[in-house]
Amino acid sequence: MLQTVRGLKWAGYSLLLALALALAGCGGGSSGTGGSGVVQAGAELLKRVPFAPTPDPDAFYAQPEPFPVDAPPGTLLNSRRITFRPGLSVPMANAAWQLQYVTRDAQGRPIAAVTTVVKPLLPALAFGGRKPVVSYQFAYDSLGAECTPSRTISGGTANANNQLETLSYILGLTAEGWTMVMPDYEGPYSAYGAGEFSGQATLDSIRAALSFEELGLSPDSPVALWGYSGGALATAWAAALHPGYAPELNLVGAASGGTPADVFSVVQAAEGGPFFNLIFSAVVGANRAYPNLLPASIINEAGRAAIEKVRDGCVGGGGVLGIGLGGARLSDYTTHPDPFNSPGALAVKPKVTLPQPGRTPTIDMFIYHEIFDELIPIAGTDKLVEQWCADGAHIRYLRALGGEHITGVVTGAPQALLYVTSRFAGGALDPLATLGSSRCN
Repeated sequence: MLQTVRGLKWAGYSLLLALALALAGCGGGSSGTGGSGVVQAGAELLKRVPFAPTPDPDAFYAQPEPFPVDAPPGTLLNSRRITFRPGLSVPMANAAWQLQYVTRDAQGRPIAAVTTVVKPLLPALAFGGRKPVVSYQFAYDSLGAECTPSRTISGGTANANNQLETLSYILGLTAEGWTMVMPDYEGPYSAYGAGEFSGQATLDSIRAALSFEELGLSPDSPVALWGYSGGALATAWAAALHPGYAPELNLVGAASGGTPADVFSVVQAAEGGPFFNLIFSAVVGANRAYPNLLPASIINEAGRAAIEKVRDGCVGGGGVLGIGLGGARLSDYTTHPDPFNSPGALAVKPKVTLPQPGRTPTIDMFIYHEIFDELIPIAGTDKLVEQWCADGAHIRYLRALGGEHITGVVTGAPQALLYVTSRFAGGALDPLATLGSSRCN
């Protein structure tokens, strides 16, 4: 059943949200007008995206026309009931919905995104009657409309990686009474690799979920964040943005594994190796949010052909890992001899790299990373943790010896799950959950 544009549920929540947005606005940033005085939003923005994905044929994902440009981030625009089919398309009895909501793109302009929310079958008995909420950010790492979490959770099979990720969170949903929020945080044009956009979409997804009556949540429901790899990109950015962008949210902790803090270093490390095709997709996705990163003027014929092959691709399937770009370098696809030091790249780099000046998480965090991670070098996470600790963040950092990037999602999941459980219990199990980690502040 579709539900049309609706306001937030509680006047108090509306007041807090308005105050948060006002405070966030004081920090500066784009007005979203493009200098014309007219707010650009929704479908108008999608027309300007370079190498955009093929539009989703499902009308639910379409941008509202006209777009409610004055609606605050997190405003619920639409909803529909779905069948929860998270792994191998096997249906489960949990009530689930897709929500369309207002968020902001990397330039602060209004746009609509989609998230999936799932109710537990059993109440959370261990947390004093409170309903714990987990915002789980999938590592969907893809450029096409059919690759999104909302597609996978409702039975889609294009993104094989996300089907496997079901094993990470399903125990919390079924045994611990978690309400799950799982955003399509790359937004409607799959801006894979655009951290600020992903973090904002994650936080606004939580806002929309808290206001959705069928979930029975309250404005102060405790919320934990969790994500690995590409999902950790959204998770870490959401944690960093939370104090300034959505301070009214009651975030109790965040688990972030295999975090790509320094995206440029990840791309450079992948050059000439077997994972370059996946990482090249992140360059294409980030360029959708920051078109000066890889402007058309420096893309050569080989580059245009490669982008066409990946622009609708899903990780784990043809179009991203199956395009035969392994062994390539970014300069193979540009006329610029050093595309990492082009004027556009130098302008974009500080916008897509963590840590960010003045943006330090205030919530407790468990950050875990494999020392021998061959896809996302641990050096970027080391620098992130060092700076955040110096800035006063509360972090438990596990430099793990369990394997490499892919095995890290498996070996790290039990500790991350226990950590999230502990945060809902006031941190009582934190030392056990983060065994082997160092701690700051």
